[in-house]
Amino acid sequence: MKTIEIEIVKSGSRKDLKIELDKAVKKFRSKGLEVVVQYRTQAILK
Repeated sequence: MKTIEIEIVKSGSRKDLKIELDKAVKKFRSKGLEVVVQYRTQAILK
């Protein structure tokens, strides 16, 4: 079993982030890979 770590840095809405993340995770899992996800979001201060 291989493990892949995904680190995501993204500004924007968390809903979009979740949708993109789910797609990526499903793609890796369908290949039999274990996926470890780390969330790291950037806050934009105005």
